[in-house]
Amino acid sequence: MQAPVRYTCKTKQDVGNWLICQDEPYIIRPPCLVYSFGINWEFGFDDAMTDLGCEVHLFDPSMKEKDHKRANNSTFHNMGIGSYNTDAFLPRHDIYVKDNQTWKVRTVKAIMKELGHENKVIDVLKMDVETYEWTIIDNMVETDVFKSIRQFDVEYHLFPDYPLAEEYIHIYQVRLSFAAM
Repeated sequence: MQAPVRYTCKTKQDVGNWLICQDEPYIIRPPCLVYSFGINWEFGFDDAMTDLGCEVHLFDPSMKEKDHKRANNSTFHNMGIGSYNTDAFLPRHDIYVKDNQTWKVRTVKAIMKELGHENKVIDVLKMDVETYEWTIIDNMVETDVFKSIRQFDVEYHLFPDYPLAEEYIHIYQVRLSFAAM
């Protein structure tokens, strides 16, 4: 936004319906670690990252699936990303969540610890979490986890009813602090 562009990728690779940067020193190659938040039964990105030889962890509590290893050796977790840790997160109803649900959500820092990745680098963290990204990014900045993430792919959302208009100033400030990193 107001921060200068620190790097512009020259070699973008389409992986599923997302892009990764394949310029040195950002090239994704084994051994690589990928976290993918928000799946909604669309596994194109996750399968493509597995095909590149990465260890891939998928997270989406809205799918109501149990934790399991997928056929391609990626791991699905019935857990979501959050700005705080709880086993009783009540998601808002939207096009993906139509009934009352309770989710287990964890911060990136807590997930890394739980999976034994606290001393590892996440090569790609992909997040498509239907407006929750705003508070999650705020937490990621506060907890300094971006130093452990090489590439960050996020889909931003603004719905008519959320976030509230009065929160836009804070969202803009978080976006500015994130862009300045």
